[in-house]
Amino acid sequence: MDSSDSVAHPSFVTIIQQLTSDEAKILRYIAQCHEDWPHISEDSTGEGEAIELVRLKFKSWCEQAGVTFLERSDAYMDNLLRLRIFNQVMAGDTKFDPHDPDEAFPWSEYASIELTSFGRQFLDACIEKTESNK
Repeated sequence: MDSSDSVAHPSFVTIIQQLTSDEAKILRYIAQCHEDWPHISEDSTGEGEAIELVRLKFKSWCEQAGVTFLERSDAYMDNLLRLRIFNQVMAGDTKFDPHDPDEAFPWSEYASIELTSFGRQFLDACIEKTESNK
């Protein structure tokens, strides 16, 4: 990371120290995506299923990134969320019958993780631009 780069936030050095080599591979893979704001989102009708589907898709990202310890994908996702590289959104809803308030329709939920603006700035400052990720 070039410390004279105007997009470099002072906390980036500390963040790099808190990343595993596998997490660095994941970030390089994400930087190579042709999306400006990579994200994973899922809807589900079963309680707790949406976040599990998001975790499975994140595990797929890890596999495509070539991580060494694929079984640690949940921990990698948690750490990238903790560092605010990604943000997690979860919501749920139960709909009630207006004619019978005791009758509820099935639970529905939504879960997603998305790159934050801070995460985008981190990738722009810390991931070397190559032909495959320009």
